[in-house]
Amino acid sequence: MPELGRSVLRISACNANGGGCGNYIRVPVMQAPTLSGRNTLTWTSPVDANYFILERANCASSCSATTSLAWQRVTQTTESQYKQPTTDKGKYLYRVKGCNTV
Repeated sequence: MPELGRSVLRISACNANGGGCGNYIRVPVMQAPTLSGRNTLTWTSPVDANYFILERANCASSCSATTSLAWQRVTQTTESQYKQPTTDKGKYLYRVKGCNTV
């Protein structure tokens, strides 16, 4: 896990039934911006993704490699962006799952 204030992207491919998922692939850690107010999260859409599932985990106390995070679904969308409807306070990690309906 990255240190607080940083983000990491993990990618995994699964079949339509939610099975056959490959292992997550980690990509380099990037500096996460400090945000306030309402924000928009955006990502690049893979070629075969029909919809996305955005999840987040609360990182209020710790975000380390040994921390077991409780991921919660934020939204399912066909758009490659998400506009936060509220100004949630706190520290969160976000992840996006690209899905298709083959």
